[in-house]
Order: sequence, then C-alpha cells, then structure tokens
Amino acid sequence: QLAQLSRWHAATATRGGLMVLITGEAGIGKTALVTEFVRQRIETVRSLWGACDPLSTPQPLGPFLEVARQVGGALLEATQGSNRERIFAATVDELARPGKPVILVLEDLHWADDATLDVLKYLGRRIARTRALLIATYRSDEVHARHPLQAALGLLPGDSVRRLPLTALTEAATAELASSCGRPATGLYAASGGNPFYV
Repeated sequence: QLAQLSRWHAATATRGGLMVLITGEAGIGKTALVTEFVRQRIETVRSLWGACDPLSTPQPLGPFLEVARQVGGALLEATQGSNRERIFAATVDELARPGKPVILVLEDLHWADDATLDVLKYLGRRIARTRALLIATYRSDEVHARHPLQAALGLLPGDSVRRLPLTALTEAATAELASSCGRPATGLYAASGGNPFYV
C-alpha cells in the first residue's frame, strides 16, 4: 500500500492532483498507513490534517476548520464567515499555493457533516488543477448504500480518484507478527480475524 501511494503521489507532479480514498474496518491500519506515508516525506511536502468526530451534532466543516487553524491566512479568514463559495475557493487556493506540494489528510469521513461533504465534492472536481494529494479515510463497513458519504463519493470524477481498500492480515502474516513479538500464534488469527489492531 505504501508503494501504491508513492506511485500516485509521484504522478501528481506531472498529471495534477489526486484524491485517494483509503477504506477498511476499524483497526485495519488506515491511520497507521497514512502516518507512515507522510512521515517518509516530511521534508519534501507540506502536510495538513483534519478529522471528523463522532459527535451527536457534528461541527460543520470540522476537518477544514482544523486545517484552517494550521495554515492561517486567507483560509482561516474565510472560515470565520458564512460565505461557502469563499471557503471553497480559499481551500483550493491553499492546495495550489506555490512551494512544497501539499498532502491533505481527512480522517474518518464516515462521520462527516453535510458541509464537509460539499467541500469534498468541490475539491474533487478541482484537485487536478493542483499538485496536491488529498487522502481521505473512512470505515467502509459503516458506509451503507444510502449513507451521505456514499452519495458524495458517487459524484467525484473518476479520473481524479483512486481507491485503496485495506484488508485483514493473512493467517501467515498474523503468525509472523506474533513471532516477531515473541508470542505464540496459536488461536490468534481465529480470535482477531487478522485485524491488525486486535492482533
């Protein structure tokens, strides 16, 4: 998965920005994968992070407000008002800003509010104009056919979107991981289902 992300990231320099959707159940390693990918490029990119939270009343634009606080400037100023078009435009401008290319990480989109999904759709149609790599993670087992996120993803242009589903460890990989920690593998795969967090 790291190698695949690397290939997609390299392609943004010549073909324009991309949106990568990393999916899988809770504990499958979405955040660990993205964290390691960004860590390997910490000197050559500008990384921005935002996350959605499981709140009873989700904060509108939650992950983008986080990003705005990280970068300040025009994006932060735009989020202080209620003009959606200004927020949309400022977000694209931030991704296209000269200098180091941007990796924008949006985590746990299965908890996203409608306003966040609107920005996602807006970016999806314009990401190719930048050199940015937008990485979005979500729990695929929580996104049913009528989930708002599913509808939003269906509106994204296919040529700018890549999907990277994460699957459980195999029984052999589970045994190898246990062995590397000096632990017995007996019954571990059956108990964990190969989910890396539980392993």
